[in-house]
Amino acid sequence: MELITMKKKMVILYIVTMMIILILVIFVMQTMGFNIIKQQTTMRLAALASSKATQVSSLVEQDFERVSLIASRTQMRDSLMEYEATEDPEASRNRMKDIIKDAAASVDAVRMVEIVTLEGVVAASTDESRTGRGVHQDPFFRYGQKSTYLSDFFWDPQQNPYYTLSMPLYDTAAEKEEAQHIIGVLRVEISLERMMSILGDYTGLGNTGEIILLSRDNNQMICLNPLRQCGNKPLQISVLLEDEDVFDAYHSVNLDGRQWGILVKIDTAEVMAPYQVMYRYLSAFMIGLVILGSFIILVGIRYSFQGIEKLLEGAVQFGKGNLAHSIEVKEKGEIRKLADSYNEMAGKLKAIKDRIENLSFTDQLTGIGNRRLYEEELIRMDAPRHMPLTIVMGDVNGLKLVNDAFGHHMGDQLLRRVADVMVKMCHKQHEICRLGGDEFVIFMPRTSTGEAEKQIQSMKENLSEVKVAGIELSVSFGAATKSSSKESIQETIRQAEEIMYGRKLMESKTMRDKTIETIITTFLNANESENRHAHQVSKWCCRFGTIMKFSQERTEKLVDAGLLHDLGKIAIESRTLNKAEPLTEKEWLEIKRHPENGYRILGGINQYKEVAECILSHHENFDGSGYPRRLKREEIPVESRVIAIAESYDAMVHPQPYRKEAMTKEEAVEELRTKAGTQFDPELVDLFVEKILTEE
Repeated sequence: MELITMKKKMVILYIVTMMIILILVIFVMQTMGFNIIKQQTTMRLAALASSKATQVSSLVEQDFERVSLIASRTQMRDSLMEYEATEDPEASRNRMKDIIKDAAASVDAVRMVEIVTLEGVVAASTDESRTGRGVHQDPFFRYGQKSTYLSDFFWDPQQNPYYTLSMPLYDTAAEKEEAQHIIGVLRVEISLERMMSILGDYTGLGNTGEIILLSRDNNQMICLNPLRQCGNKPLQISVLLEDEDVFDAYHSVNLDGRQWGILVKIDTAEVMAPYQVMYRYLSAFMIGLVILGSFIILVGIRYSFQGIEKLLEGAVQFGKGNLAHSIEVKEKGEIRKLADSYNEMAGKLKAIKDRIENLSFTDQLTGIGNRRLYEEELIRMDAPRHMPLTIVMGDVNGLKLVNDAFGHHMGDQLLRRVADVMVKMCHKQHEICRLGGDEFVIFMPRTSTGEAEKQIQSMKENLSEVKVAGIELSVSFGAATKSSSKESIQETIRQAEEIMYGRKLMESKTMRDKTIETIITTFLNANESENRHAHQVSKWCCRFGTIMKFSQERTEKLVDAGLLHDLGKIAIESRTLNKAEPLTEKEWLEIKRHPENGYRILGGINQYKEVAECILSHHENFDGSGYPRRLKREEIPVESRVIAIAESYDAMVHPQPYRKEAMTKEEAVEELRTKAGTQFDPELVDLFVEKILTEE
């Protein structure tokens, strides 16, 4: 069933993947194709719009030239001047009519010509009905007096489009003068049939293409367009393309005073039709490819899964924890290699499983049981067959001091030695666990409290005979017994802890004092040079205390601080302390921590608390540039300032690992005075040089 499901999943995964790829390919191709076609079509339409705009602009310029020729006729202007000057203007009007009729007949596309006086009255017109009409409010008259005027395009009642050109008529007698005299206005209506023929050329626009002349004057958009569906009749329509599914391009017509433009558009569906056919064929091909591929994959999966069935069966057995199961595959190839790898992996996993089970219950430092084993034993031991069950709680004394003084590696060694003694002194049926840190617990089944106390005493005697870094082992024990199943094992543990902590209060102080004495002795005896240095600094501190009239108690504290000022170096490797080459940054940081190390070692001991404070600050500089707290001036204890001078002077006048030749007394004194006020207290430097050194 699982195999069939896997087969289905693989087939479905393949089909879904291929469908996603198919959809993405078609989508990308269609999107890219549409964008390319849109770009090409838009460029083609833009070129066509530009061409049409140029033709329209050229046509309007030709009309301007023709109207200018009519306006330049001298007889017409003379007749207008006579018309305005005589009391009987009829003869002049008739001459003007003849002239403008002749002009209209001689110029193509002219629909009407009329001459208007400066009073805004039509003096003569090819349209008799307009003669004598007042037109002083018409735009062509108002603007035509100043310069050439081009109107928007209009439609007559028969829906024939036209536009108007008007320009001023000047006095013929004043043509050569700079300031010519205007005598009237010439207005000419010109048919747009030629322009319509330009717009009606749909070459390259298929069946849905349109070419539209737009005018956007007066905040309106008017279209001049021989629409195909309207039988080539021009209409005045409103154009809105935002919601139309079209490709379009617009190009303005270069005209002074008018905002005309050419809009060329074509339906998107017509342009995309050939490509949609291609997309359909491509989609059909891709679908067929997916079907064929799915069939081939299905056949391949069915063949391949004959060997996979055995692999699946083996995997199920491994999942159930049966690592002894072996997979047998006859055919060669990858499946056979995979089966062999499975069998090899199962063997290794079984070995690792056995090892992990052992490690998961073992404390890695000491080799005895860990907290997990303790929790398991807590349940297992809480049974009637183990009664009376005595639980012994143990806490190692002085571990923190050992860690601070000698480093955690020495503390780890101490814990291992404690565990070794416990294992040696306990019976086989006893279970020993380390709960973490310095706490141990021992389960003693079928053991009374009295018997447990005897074993505890034996363990304490054996522990006292073992030393780590010169410090004898000490553990505070507490024992409590569960005599019946009705009693709570948690209450038994609580009682054992209470007894253990009570004994620790009495034993830990004694052990701490012994440990401190051992640490101090170890420090002073470890290096002859350090021993001499410590006693010399202590001697000078005593002289300082006497001269500065310290109390006896304060002087003793100063002497102790001088003796132990470098105690923190006990936690630093001798290789680093005795290194002649320049220290690395890491080594220098380790050296700089020795005041803090000394403070941690002595700070927890009541009798050494004040000494610890002096030690912590003995590398602070008078100007605040020292370490570890960057104290300055009076912020630094006087004792620390004294130690700084004494220990620095002694280091100067004796060889050091980093400086083989010692300074002379004079050189050292000069160095102290040079650094007085920066590293050292200047008053104490004077006191040291002038009183203490002079006595020697």
